[in-house]
Parts: sequence; C-alpha cells; structure tokens
Amino acid sequence: KKLYMLFDLMPAKEITGGPWYTELEFDHEFISELRHFIMHCVRRLNGGNGVSLREIMDKMTEANVSRVRLSLGEIRQLVRTL
Repeated sequence: KKLYMLFDLMPAKEITGGPWYTELEFDHEFISELRHFIMHCVRRLNGGNGVSLREIMDKMTEANVSRVRLSLGEIRQLVRTL
C-alpha cells in the first residue's frame, strides 16, 4: 500500500499506525524491547513497590530506549499488555 503525502506535513497516527509501526508494518521487536524495559522498571524502581507511568516515562527518556518520544497514553497501552 503506497501513501503519498506532502513533505512538510506531519501524518496522523491513524495513517501511520503511530509509534507501534515502522514503514506501515507492526514492529513486534520494538514493542517487545519496550515491554522488557517497563518490566525492568517495575521490578527495580522503588524497591519493587510500584512505579507511576510518569516515572516509567522519565526513565525511558533518560535511558533513551525509544526512537520516538512516547506519551503517557502510549506507555499506558504498553503496561496494559503486560
């Protein structure tokens, strides 16, 4: 499926699939790496007593694990898959 777009426009997530897709293909490996990192955060941060989505987001940014900046909603989607 080919999509044509003006070079100076930012495509909508409904068209690109958002951060979970690379070149219109579902990126299983990327999601798996993020889920692994989230599990690591849950186990290690605060002595395993739980972490907030914000803490996970901050740790992801600090560790530079994602090639795109994820919103709290997108991180929530990942957490719900665990």
